[in-house]
Amino acid sequence: MSESISRCEFIAAGGAALLGYTVLPDTVMAIPPQAMAGTLAKASLPAALCIYSHEGATTAGKALLAGASALDAVEQGIRAVEDVPLPGGYNVGLSAVVNEHGNAQLDATIMDGRTHRSGSVGALEGIAHPISVARKVLEETPHSLIVGKGAQDFAVRMGFKVEEIVSDISKQQYDD
Repeated sequence: MSESISRCEFIAAGGAALLGYTVLPDTVMAIPPQAMAGTLAKASLPAALCIYSHEGATTAGKALLAGASALDAVEQGIRAVEDVPLPGGYNVGLSAVVNEHGNAQLDATIMDGRTHRSGSVGALEGIAHPISVARKVLEETPHSLIVGKGAQDFAVRMGFKVEEIVSDISKQQYDD
């Protein structure tokens, strides 16, 4: 009879093995989840898992392999996803869809697992990389969430440039 593993161990091990096989095939070897039971804490290779974006996981994985911190890797991975315009984007950053007023309002959250602190922005307009603004909220303020005009004002104070992020495709979808 084989050793049993918890559902969480199975999901984590399966995700890590799948990621290794699909994103970093030359660096990480895919191993059946059962073979990894109890070894995740001892893993010597970093892993990045992104639900729907190969670009994000690839970018984050490469950053980790290059020695980046987990926060840096997460931010870089999400920025890669935010940079993909429509068509083909993921409804974030440059491929955001517009609200009922024709504006793209973006949200992002990033968390530091060591401190359990998070930084978030909501309803942020005119900033292509809300994940980077969320990280500034985490690192530069005692707050966990800044929204709307306050989020945009904060972003500008932190050196981000306000720009038009609503694409022609998003405008056309709104008009239709």
